[in-house]
Amino acid sequence: MPVHKNSIKSYGSIPLTLRQSEVVDVLKTLNVATDQLIADKLGYTINRVTGRITELRDKGVLREISSIMGSMGKYVRVTQLNPLKRQGELFE
Repeated sequence: MPVHKNSIKSYGSIPLTLRQSEVVDVLKTLNVATDQLIADKLGYTINRVTGRITELRDKGVLREISSIMGSMGKYVRVTQLNPLKRQGELFE
């Protein structure tokens, strides 16, 4: 399910670093992604984005929705943007 346009606007009110903003922008486009897919889309190594994804999760901007078996035989997290609450409403 794509992110609602009001949710996209709402993310502008949460203070984000440049790299956090880049991760959010990728998730706006992909909706759901693994850390590696986000890193690939940004042209970064995975080490440059995993910390940002954790920070964004802690801020409530995104959520881990599942884990899947990755190419190296280990489970990897799958994330998506969180619906935001604003003035008592839920934007999805």
